[in-house]
Amino acid sequence: MGLPAIVARTTAISIYFDDSMVKFFKPGDVDDLARCIIELHNDPQQIMNLSNGIRRFNEHYNWQKQSEAYARVVDRLAAGKRRNE
Repeated sequence: MGLPAIVARTTAISIYFDDSMVKFFKPGDVDDLARCIIELHNDPQQIMNLSNGIRRFNEHYNWQKQSEAYARVVDRLAAGKRRNE
């Protein structure tokens, strides 16, 4: 959609996303969340940068590509199991 996301900086989210893709706020800190909203509202360039960053991520980690990779792994594992039977 081209919209930036403001997300809590949790361990799980930080594993997958970085500052070039999302705007982080401190978990549980409503003031920090408000600060992030205001910063993005006032900075169209940052909105564009985040949108571009997450677009690049999505080009690589989209369902079409990931499902094909998953199917290849399953096929390889299934083939290996049949050879051992």
